[in-house]
Amino acid sequence: MTIVKIRPMVALAIVFAAALSSHRVAAESDDAATAARLFDEGIALVDRGEHAAASEKFEQSFALERLSITAYNLASCYQKVGRIASAWHLFIEAEKGYLADAARAPDPATRDDAKRSASFAAGRAGELAPRLPHLVIRLRSPDPQAAVMVTRDGVPVPPAELGVPVPVDPGAHEVRASAAGYEDVDVRVDVLEAETAAVEVPSLVPLPAPPTSTPLVEPPAHPWWSRPAVIYSVGGVGVASVATGLTFGTLAWMRKRDAVKLGCDFSTDPGTCQSTEAKAVADRARTFSHVSTAAVAAGTVLVGAALVAYLLAPDEASSMPVPFVTGDGAGVAWLIDF
Repeated sequence: MTIVKIRPMVALAIVFAAALSSHRVAAESDDAATAARLFDEGIALVDRGEHAAASEKFEQSFALERLSITAYNLASCYQKVGRIASAWHLFIEAEKGYLADAARAPDPATRDDAKRSASFAAGRAGELAPRLPHLVIRLRSPDPQAAVMVTRDGVPVPPAELGVPVPVDPGAHEVRASAAGYEDVDVRVDVLEAETAAVEVPSLVPLPAPPTSTPLVEPPAHPWWSRPAVIYSVGGVGVASVATGLTFGTLAWMRKRDAVKLGCDFSTDPGTCQSTEAKAVADRARTFSHVSTAAVAAGTVLVGAALVAYLLAPDEASSMPVPFVTGDGAGVAWLIDF
């Protein structure tokens, strides 16, 4: 007696493969069961004369399991609702399916039944053939550089079907041509039974080039000292300082005159006074003189700085106020560019 031993890893692989195979069989069995249920629901709708609703059930069943009998019944429903080209295609598919079933038949009786069904489906397709509408789609001077894609009712049209009559259902059809870099072209055409209609898709028009945007260049930021507010402020302070200096200069001259009347002699520096009162008046005159000198000097510097800033600043205004100082006083004048 021979005993065969299987290694644990090999046994595990065999179990996994068997489980996977069982899962696939179960899934296929579920699809077949669902397809059968949908088929039965479609038959019930046909018995009630609801062919449009029945075609939806047969479509769902056929998507799960492509049986010849389902294709045949779906074709019959399509014919009832006027989709004769779709019915014609499915009758031909049903014929091919029945012939394949006949080739696989396990016994002569089953083979003969399949052949008779194939013949019946071919007869139904032959009856529809003279009634079929045909549509010819042509592209007008297509751009060889553009990969043009053509769709009919949203379904891509193979290049081999361009320029040749193709069976279509009666009614309205939407033809679209599209290519990268070109505008889409849509053409609507109505086709009647036993009629061959032709539609010529116009040349595709290139899409307009996108507008070129010029990058915004921000103007350079002006230095803080060139701002009008700064220039006006500095010039104004300078004018006020000069005016203050002139005022104190006038007071110094008046106090000096009073000191001379009281007996002060300013011929020598710092001068001599005969009395305490005269000396106090002279000291006050000196103080006013120092304040006047400092204020006029500072004011002159500020006014000069304002003028220089104005001359060096970017030209943003046609006119601006400019402070001035004369022997008779000080003020503000408007400098106007013409």
